[in-house]
Amino acid sequence: MLEQFKLYDQIICIDLKSFYASVECVALNKDPFKFNLVVADTSRGKGSIILAVSPALKAQGVPGRLRLFELPKHLDIYIAKPRIAYYIYISNQILKMYLEYFSSNDILIYSVDEVFIDTTSYLKLYNKTVDELAQFLLNEIYLRFKLCATCGIGPNMLMAKYALDIEAKYRDDYIAHWHYEDLEEKLWSITDLTSIWGIGQGIARRLKKLKITSMKDLAHYDIYQLVNEFGIMGEELFLHANGIDISKIQDQQVLSERKGYNISHTLYKNTPKEQVRPILKELIINQSERLRHDHKMSQVLALHVRYSLNEGLSSFSKQTKLISPTIDLKEITKVFLKMFDEDVEDASIRKIGLSFTKLSSLENNQLDIFTYNKKSSIKSDFAADIVNTKYGENTIFKASALVPDSLYFSRKKLIGGHNAK
Repeated sequence: MLEQFKLYDQIICIDLKSFYASVECVALNKDPFKFNLVVADTSRGKGSIILAVSPALKAQGVPGRLRLFELPKHLDIYIAKPRIAYYIYISNQILKMYLEYFSSNDILIYSVDEVFIDTTSYLKLYNKTVDELAQFLLNEIYLRFKLCATCGIGPNMLMAKYALDIEAKYRDDYIAHWHYEDLEEKLWSITDLTSIWGIGQGIARRLKKLKITSMKDLAHYDIYQLVNEFGIMGEELFLHANGIDISKIQDQQVLSERKGYNISHTLYKNTPKEQVRPILKELIINQSERLRHDHKMSQVLALHVRYSLNEGLSSFSKQTKLISPTIDLKEITKVFLKMFDEDVEDASIRKIGLSFTKLSSLENNQLDIFTYNKKSSIKSDFAADIVNTKYGENTIFKASALVPDSLYFSRKKLIGGHNAK
């Protein structure tokens, strides 16, 4: 039954090993496999999350995700401040290298340090087997950037990812090639389901209730019962346990429509509610800029708050559906502040976030545009965006950004919540 869904392409999945930490080691002219280094922002306190650890530390049992205070005290460890913009620059340089050998249509960027490449039509061109081509690329990455990479190879993207995560990262040559015949030995024997790409703790618990405790159990379970329990995800779980993935890299090139905008900020310390209010306003301004930039309007606004642990309060979330989509900063701010003032407890807060969903295109809301174009506040917001684009970010900004506790300028220096430089 499954044979008709099997692809026999030559897909490789390349991952840059301990990317952030390795980049920092190379910048210091140190060997990542011999130098103890972590990437973390010490200015955020001892509870700051470590973004990456060098392979040398991993070899000594230090996990890839921990907080500063959890670092072993007996080791001499260099702490490098995150430089996200620089990591993105190096990632882009490596992508340019891939583009020397492959069309952009055959490359799927999965993350800043991981890509999928469909090499099927290139093997004759370069007169190499897929294993030889993979080895060539890993050598090129090391020669040009002094970075170590690992590679999984498979007949589809899923199998290539399995080969990468489950085997390649632990081989001496960092390359693993999986075929469908390898599933019984290499995949079905796995009992820690959360170690499998796409299966989290929640899904693993629900699978356990069905007495599914291994990938073999999942691969041989009744697909109709899985669909009854998980919906369409049940079918996906069954197919993935059998190594089936019919998606093509070329199909992934079509960008999916954005479903919403989200932003959050973890405060460096437990912060009283009244001091969080101006921070919320700055996050609203930030996301409103994104809406205007993309010419999007939102109809559902949601506020999320995580209280300090010592408050003993559950996290808070609330959403408000507007009568019609809006891009009006004043209206959006009014809605968020109403939720914050009326529904959030008067307690110390550690994290605050907001989201904009049920998006629609500004161009498709003709009646609203007619109304909004008469509003000077919206016109002035768009005018400020134009000035900042032409003359540089922060040429025009709200006066509230100048107050002592404002995070406006510091957040402008972040990428993904971390230091850009």
